Amino acid sequence: MTRTFRRSIGFALTVMLVSGCALIVPPAAPTVYDLFVSDRFATIAGDTPSQILIANPKVLSSLDNDRILIKPSVAEISYLGDVRWSDKTPRLLQAYISRALAKSGGARAVGLPGDGLLIDHQLLLDIRAFQIEVAESGTRARVEFGVRILNDKNGLVIASQTFETAVPASDDAVGAVKALNEALDRVTADLLTWVYAKI
Repeated sequence: MTRTFRRSIGFALTVMLVSGCALIVPPAAPTVYDLFVSDRFATIAGDTPSQILIANPKVLSSLDNDRILIKPSVAEISYLGDVRWSDKTPRLLQAYISRALAKSGGARAVGLPGDGLLIDHQLLLDIRAFQIEVAESGTRARVEFGVRILNDKNGLVIASQTFETAVPASDDAVGAVKALNEALDRVTADLLTWVYAKI
């Protein structure tokens, strides 16, 4: 009986030690992804004396984080597990558009809030979709922006436009990120061409 009791105590201590180790070992860090600004923007023709500010975007709370948004159905929202963007989605896209516009070289200057530029025009972004959608027809990455150009001198909106595209995506994280980057690349190229036509 004593031996049985000792064995039981030993087993219990072993379980406690193993459980304790499980509590001490931190969970694996998520994989972090960034967006790549392609060289195609350097080929976009544009020439404006305007200094342009990329204003802080408007965004739904479902996108106001660093997660990769998944829509398994029209009304359902989920997130890709164990992966993160390098920043919150609104700031990531704001910086992406700023870098793309700067890479095109067609504006006198491009800045973000706090840069201290004297601004001629603001780009007001409404991020409506930046997500992976799952449908019977296949998985796709969809990007949609509403954009307004604001004359910073008089407060008037001089133009507004919606930009949207979707590209096929694979079901893994790397494929999802690649497809979102490609969709964003296409939308931003259209956006820049439009901006240069308006200002």
